[in-house]
Amino acid sequence: MANILILGVNYSWGDLSLIMFGVPISGFGGIEVKSSQVKTNEPGAGNEAVSRGRGLITYDCSIKGLFLDELRPIRAAAPNGSLLQIAPQNIKLLLVSTNGIPVIITLKNAEFLEDPFSATVGDTKLVVDIPLIISGIDYR
Repeated sequence: MANILILGVNYSWGDLSLIMFGVPISGFGGIEVKSSQVKTNEPGAGNEAVSRGRGLITYDCSIKGLFLDELRPIRAAAPNGSLLQIAPQNIKLLLVSTNGIPVIITLKNAEFLEDPFSATVGDTKLVVDIPLIISGIDYR
C-alpha cells in the first residue's frame, strides 16, 4: 500500500519568517506566543454551575535566541538607542509552506519588556531572550 499524504506537508521551522518593527529577522532560535483567559463556573441553585464567566484575555510572548546583531538596526532607529522606548508596533509572523498558502500571524501593539545583554565564555554567538507585551493576536 502506498503512503498517501492526507493533509499535505506540515508547516516547519524553515517556513517561518519574522518581521519585527519593520525589519526582517532571520537570526533567532524561536518564538513563543500564548493567549489565556480566566474562565470560571458560576454557581447557582443546586450543586452544579449554572453558567460560565469569562474574564480578561492575556498574552505572553517572547523571542528566544535572538542574535544581538539583529538588534543593531532596531536599536539604531530607537529613541535614545533604547529598545524600551520604541512605540508599539505590529510584529508579523509569516508561514509559507510548499503548498504556497501563506498564513500571517500578527502580534498587535508589540513592545519590548526588557533590553538584555548576555555573554559567556565559549559562546559562538551572542543571543538574548526578549519578552514582549502584546495587546492581541490576529490569525489570518
